[in-house]
Amino acid sequence: MERPIVMRGTTSLYPARPADTSVPIHEPLALRWSPRRLDASATVSPRELRALLEAARWAPSSGNEQPWRFLVIPREHPRRSELEDTLAPGNAWAKRAAVLIATLAKGTRAKNNEPNRWAEHDTGIATACLIVQAAAIGLVAHPMGGFDAGALARSFGVPDEYTPMAVVAVGRYDPALHDPKLEEREAKPRTRKPLREIAFLGSFGDPVPD
Repeated sequence: MERPIVMRGTTSLYPARPADTSVPIHEPLALRWSPRRLDASATVSPRELRALLEAARWAPSSGNEQPWRFLVIPREHPRRSELEDTLAPGNAWAKRAAVLIATLAKGTRAKNNEPNRWAEHDTGIATACLIVQAAAIGLVAHPMGGFDAGALARSFGVPDEYTPMAVVAVGRYDPALHDPKLEEREAKPRTRKPLREIAFLGSFGDPVPD
């Protein structure tokens, strides 16, 4: 039986697969992962959705440009199928999500229309804040790069200065859903490169000591 996560009184059927960290880290960060078996009938409340967007809104931003934009399409929205049609075949599981959120990065600065080289970086930070907030309240928020960015932009009238970055599937985990391919993908161990390969002290390649 899958053990549910419990964070600050919030219980979900999102199974606990805590990250193997070298030191303790914030609980939603350690417990967050990206399941694919979503409940096709479950909903995300307006208050929960607003919490995700508020978390993104207060992300750090270079020059306070806030280049992120979010195209929010709940399951019941009449244009939902248009967004689903942009997903790569391997992401068809995401059609069961209660909400799909396309993340967009504005590539130019509002104050002078010059290129903003940090736009995609900052949009990524905002998206990460949204995802961690989802984990903190027991929701799945699974970001995907597998979608047709051009088709999405055309279908939804995205201005040229905005780049579609990802589509985030938001919903609730369904432990009763039997899908061998998805179950196999979800059963794979959670892994990350060791710190010595990604964090350097003083010079590139000199690992931060344990």
